[in-house]
Amino acid sequence: DWINNGTFAANSVGSGGTPTVTFNGTGLQYMINNSTSFYNLTINKSSSSVTMNQNNTVTNTLTLTSGLINTGANTLSITRTAPAAISGGGTSSYINTGATGNLRRYIAATGSYNLPVGNADAYQLMNLNFTSANTITYIDVNFDNPTNATGTGLTLTESGYTYDYILDNGGSSPTTGNSYGGVWTVTPN
Repeated sequence: DWINNGTFAANSVGSGGTPTVTFNGTGLQYMINNSTSFYNLTINKSSSSVTMNQNNTVTNTLTLTSGLINTGANTLSITRTAPAAISGGGTSSYINTGATGNLRRYIAATGSYNLPVGNADAYQLMNLNFTSANTITYIDVNFDNPTNATGTGLTLTESGYTYDYILDNGGSSPTTGNSYGGVWTVTPN
């Protein structure tokens, strides 16, 4: 677990060092108390995940090797604008935003940005490619499965066609009982 009850300078490079905090091991781990700013953060868990209980920031590189980051209703911010500020990611290591959390990715005017998000059911990589200058500073993104009910999510009917799975992306799991297709929500600043 990461428990920050005071001031932690993981975001300062100091005298040429590159501080990295690594979560590893087999049990559930937590980032607890006082929003923390990490310079480099690595998730490399042989099983289980890391759960945030407040907003957290990575100022240089987030490396996703193995294990999930569960944001809950919090935001994980990656402030370095280089596309390489997030490394790795895949079906065994991604940011589980669910319906209420966010990955906040700061961006430059141009570049191709991977957003390795998903929910409890599935990993859903999104890539945004900015090919001409833009004025966006950051984007918030999450992935979830809206309910298939009374106008609050899927089903979508347009031009006589009904779409139950707009993207038909993962998100369906007999384990959690979630039988709806998933969607990304992307919000620029």
